[in-house]
Amino acid sequence: MYTKMLAKNSFLKHRWLRHVAVIVLASTLVAAAGPFGTSKFDIGVRYIYWLGGISIGWLQWSLIVSRLHRLTSANPWPPGVSGTLAAFIFAGLMTVEIVLIRAWQFGAPLRIGASPFLGILGAMLAYCWIGQLLVRLISVGSPATSEESGGNSDIRFFKRIPHRIAGDLLCLRTEDHYLRIHTTAGHDLILFRLKDAVLELAGADGMQVHRSYWVARAAVANTEKKGRKTTLFLKNGLQVPVSESFLPSVREAGWLQ
Repeated sequence: MYTKMLAKNSFLKHRWLRHVAVIVLASTLVAAAGPFGTSKFDIGVRYIYWLGGISIGWLQWSLIVSRLHRLTSANPWPPGVSGTLAAFIFAGLMTVEIVLIRAWQFGAPLRIGASPFLGILGAMLAYCWIGQLLVRLISVGSPATSEESGGNSDIRFFKRIPHRIAGDLLCLRTEDHYLRIHTTAGHDLILFRLKDAVLELAGADGMQVHRSYWVARAAVANTEKKGRKTTLFLKNGLQVPVSESFLPSVREAGWLQ
């Protein structure tokens, strides 16, 4: 138990360190560029200014992505679509905030023309996509041992389950470039593709039931069919849609009542 707790704390620490590393790196790059009228400040003041701004922006981005995922949980969008929409929402929000801050701090006019506004919006989109790229480059899932994940050591994917949610695997769901792992101990994200996870889960008692979902047989508590819509109700409360392309395999496996 003590060893497992240490592993969990270590995973959480490294996860936060990766996030901090992205924020610090992005702040350094933006401070060096000195955009939006900040080039007239000393580099130290400029860095503090952008460190605070990017930290707040990171929080806003996390809230936007989280909200989009909740809104689309019943009908997940293709990987990358929700991330692109989140980028536009975030860029638009940050553009308005930058205009307001420039008017407050630098005495810039509150009303700006279409060209300057689009220029700021384009710059924010670029920073947003660069930030996503940095996250993908430095993010890695912290693997658990096969004993902690409660699985067969022959199932390669079990070793990718983070320590903090080590338990019986219930389902997987794609979220943009990430994979959300649901187990009996909770859920977490790792940087991995569902199609690769399905390959590594060969031999496990479960199957892909949707473009965005893989489900373990033991996780299914009930099923429901309304018209052409089929839904799996999992033991942890999740409702997973079954797409028509995977329906024959699910029916053949005897999952539907």
